[in-house]
Amino acid sequence: MADNPRMPAPLLDPPTIHRALAGDARALARLYASYQPLVLRTARRILGYFPLAEPPADLAAEVWLRLLARDHRLLRAYDPTRGSFRKYLAMVVFSQGLIVAHRWARRAQHEVPSPSADHLASTRCEATALHDRLLLRRVLATVSPLTAVDLVLLEEGLLWQTHAHELAPRLGQPAGTLRARSHRLRARLRVAVEQLEDETMRAA
Repeated sequence: MADNPRMPAPLLDPPTIHRALAGDARALARLYASYQPLVLRTARRILGYFPLAEPPADLAAEVWLRLLARDHRLLRAYDPTRGSFRKYLAMVVFSQGLIVAHRWARRAQHEVPSPSADHLASTRCEATALHDRLLLRRVLATVSPLTAVDLVLLEEGLLWQTHAHELAPRLGQPAGTLRARSHRLRARLRVAVEQLEDETMRAA
């Protein structure tokens, strides 16, 4: 699909937008899923103005980091009496993307002191972590409902690599049962991630 920064993003219903701006995690994940293609297209458009090697996904992640900073202050500034959320978001994404791209360009041209390697790594890690958290929320919404045991297996088993025999006494289930359940949960998550990646590729 050809890039078109003016292509409308999928519209969310006003109640979902309201819940997202109020901080509801699931609604915020739906907002991210709906408007990530718009952010990516805008990032591609902006990077076309600068001699930069950074990929659009990096710029998009930096923009989302700004959108969600300080209790997503930029998103909460939306006034529904002044137009659609999509139009407001497109304007904010473009302006924030330009700020980031200008900063990258100045850094590349040595117009400002280059940030330390540790600072750059920290910033990139924060952007990557943001993307991973939002992707995880989308995945969890896709594979819901999850039980309390599933959530423990997801957090401690998959993320922290806690062994099933360590979780068995606390969860009151045999280690073999937990291993089988974790295996099924991993399969569900793999399918969900693949579906979301396919959707993102088609939308972008």
